[in-house]
Amino acid sequence: LYSADPESCAVKKNRFPVITGYPLYAAVKSGNEETAAFLLQNGACLSSYILVDHPETTKHLLRNHFTETETPASQASEESALCLRWSGLRLPWLELDWFIDIAVRITELDLSKNCLTSLPSIIPWGLTHLIKTDLSSNRFTELPSTQSSEEILCTSLKEFNVSSNELSSLPSGLLHLGKLQRLIAAKNHLETLFK
Repeated sequence: LYSADPESCAVKKNRFPVITGYPLYAAVKSGNEETAAFLLQNGACLSSYILVDHPETTKHLLRNHFTETETPASQASEESALCLRWSGLRLPWLELDWFIDIAVRITELDLSKNCLTSLPSIIPWGLTHLIKTDLSSNRFTELPSTQSSEEILCTSLKEFNVSSNELSSLPSGLLHLGKLQRLIAAKNHLETLFK
């Protein structure tokens, strides 16, 4: 935090700046990813101000500190699989740009315990190697739908958790997932099962 701009993030008391705003915002603004990651791991929240004012830093922070890489032993020549562990960060939204260049590498996606009300259209249908998705404990009233089964590329999906949201129905695209073994949709407002 030492490189935080004292004029916009702090006031000077004696010779040292004292942060008066949000420490996470100051850390992101100053480009101090290590401090920002530490704050996020210890309960700080990614506010809309951070996402709007510092989109590239947010993207790098999520990828560098909250994404795990797995190299399958049998496929050493291929790129590593990615497990996005973006749970509990209180993300207000997701940017499509955060996923486009890594979409084919994502095998696990944990977006639980955020403040999400919508998803980019690529989630989950366009993530070709996706095996496990956790969207629980958000504020979804609906999920992205598909017009036809040809739009469903996540044919390896085995587990899909959308519990503790505000869904009135589930997307019918789930019916086309032949490898789906576990669908968790408890604690929603389901009026019809599939729409």
